[in-house]
Amino acid sequence: YQPIIRSGYMLKMLKISRRLQLLVDRHQILDDQIDELSNRPIIFPMERESLKELKVIRLRAKEAIDRFKKEEGLAE
Repeated sequence: YQPIIRSGYMLKMLKISRRLQLLVDRHQILDDQIDELSNRPIIFPMERESLKELKVIRLRAKEAIDRFKKEEGLAE
């Protein structure tokens, strides 16, 4: 029965799309936080450490996006 197969496929695509969007949103939030900290005229040592940590987390988020795309056959 075709509609069931198609609806199952569509459901899978919606889940993939939703998961990918969550990963991209997380990366964007980190990017915004980094921009906000980086644009301050004065960055205190504690903030500098936070900035380093945010950059590492952002890189991991980007790697998670790339890995997810590859696993789902969406790699560019």
